[in-house]
Amino acid sequence: MLPDIAVWRGELSDRVQFIFVSNGTPKNNRKKFETVSDSPILIDDDRTFALSVGGKWTPTALFVDRSGRTASHVAAGDSAIEELIEQIGSADLSAELVYFSNGGLVTNQLKIGNEAPDFSLTDVTGRNITKNDIRGKRTLATFWSVGCPHCQAFLNDLKAWERSPAGENAGMIVFSDGSDEQHRDLGFSSPVLTDKGYQVATRLGMSGTPSAVMLDENGVIVSEIAIGADNILALLGVHRNGSR
Repeated sequence: MLPDIAVWRGELSDRVQFIFVSNGTPKNNRKKFETVSDSPILIDDDRTFALSVGGKWTPTALFVDRSGRTASHVAAGDSAIEELIEQIGSADLSAELVYFSNGGLVTNQLKIGNEAPDFSLTDVTGRNITKNDIRGKRTLATFWSVGCPHCQAFLNDLKAWERSPAGENAGMIVFSDGSDEQHRDLGFSSPVLTDKGYQVATRLGMSGTPSAVMLDENGVIVSEIAIGADNILALLGVHRNGSR
């Protein structure tokens, strides 16, 4: 694909930087990428970076926005990469929030760029929590159920993230059902809100447990809906074994 990539790079040079991630020796990579050698070429021999962003196969491409946020699905294979390039080429990349899907989303669930709905709910300790309480730092809004075995299966991973430096710099809010006593036993340090009928979670676009979405410092949705433990942990930048 390098001849095509060289053309795309030229067409988008005023708006997009191309960075190549490969394995092997620097010498071999200099030869392989000689037609695009003025772009950064990074060596990722153990594929730590590739796997952390979902790059299981080659060739794979990913778009990152000007704030350093992942702003596309992983495009695996030549056709998917070409489609991603076409989307990038026709988009307004100066917009505050830019995101490219792979076409497989339910469109009414893609709420990136929308502000989270207002809410006022009581958490399991009796505190009243509103949307204003989560402003000021990035927050994971999680849709949970005490009766969901998939939720219970990654409970320890989620609590470990809460205690990590990343969890201290971000935040989490849990929307769930069940009794207050059941939730107190879970051991979350983050607010756990009883969202009867999942009214707030549904307005965030979530329809199954576990699922989650990331909100920015202003309460704006900045990610797709992550469904399932692995996808939620990936949204947090956490591998299932607890490494980062």
